[in-house]
Amino acid sequence: LPTRDFHINQDLFWDWEQNTLDSFKQAMTTFPNGTEISIALVEDSSTVFRGLQILSDSLKPTNNQNHIFQIGSISKVFTSLMLAKMVEEGQLTLDDPIQQFFEKPLHVEDTIFIQQLANHHSGMKRIPGSMIWQAFWNSSNPYKNFSSEYLEDYLYHTMKLDHEPGEKYTYSNLGAGTLGHILGKIKGASYEELLQEYIAKPLDMTHTSTDHKQWPELLVEGKNAKGKTVPYWELPGLAGAGAIASTTEDMSRFAQYYLRDSSMAVNLQLKETRKINENMSIALGWHILHQVTDHPVFWHNGGTGGFRSSMVVDTMEQRAVVLLSNVSAGHPKAGKIDALSFFLLNEM
Repeated sequence: LPTRDFHINQDLFWDWEQNTLDSFKQAMTTFPNGTEISIALVEDSSTVFRGLQILSDSLKPTNNQNHIFQIGSISKVFTSLMLAKMVEEGQLTLDDPIQQFFEKPLHVEDTIFIQQLANHHSGMKRIPGSMIWQAFWNSSNPYKNFSSEYLEDYLYHTMKLDHEPGEKYTYSNLGAGTLGHILGKIKGASYEELLQEYIAKPLDMTHTSTDHKQWPELLVEGKNAKGKTVPYWELPGLAGAGAIASTTEDMSRFAQYYLRDSSMAVNLQLKETRKINENMSIALGWHILHQVTDHPVFWHNGGTGGFRSSMVVDTMEQRAVVLLSNVSAGHPKAGKIDALSFFLLNEM
């Protein structure tokens, strides 16, 4: 995609560090008009919010900490926190075979354990094979028709594994979505109800939900790589993999929770379960990065057709960064959102 020089009125960015502004200017040169980024710089007791957008080839600051973005796969961190809280309550264990939560036998003979859904070692495919044609015909909203009923039908009749459970790390939206589905079955509740009960209401996250349509005046438009407006993805059967929408104001509270809380559930979620390589390990939902700073930090990103997000939490230094954007996950430079979050963490 072509790059361009922005017109920037430096006076509008009077409270930005120059090197931070320069980094964002450089990163955003290939993003389309209408791009919006919302930033939370979080410390244990305080948060600084920043926002910027591209309008008519000009880079401008904006107050957008209350604007709603889809956070995509950061939803998996929420799902795993719900899991940890339910383990703390004694409602299940990480070593439970997932078969016991279903009324019919699964289509595979291998035993898959709950923890393997949360740390991407289940052997499940990234997406169900039966979803490929659905996604082809509805590429702007590929999970829309994959319902909870469709998920269970897949698990009972056609599921195949890429490898033996526990053998290796294979990132799986199907696995995380199945985990969210199981948690709902245990509680007799929807994923949205679990989200509100365990996280959103206790943390006063008033604009965090899988039902983004309830706040139409706050919604940021999703953009594809060319800047065309695209819909928020709907994930009725796999909500635990990526259905949540939120704001940086709410997400700052979520980040602070990990900086302040020392409950059994948080400690369980942050505990390393497997080492993937020299650069990364995996906890429950969180990836543990070993080379962003001189000590491990917790990270997850997310992406849908119209959004890209990144969240990194440094529990040792008591700081965190959240970036939410309407940069498409399909944009060839979408990875710059991750890079900016790491840059900002090291600048704090």
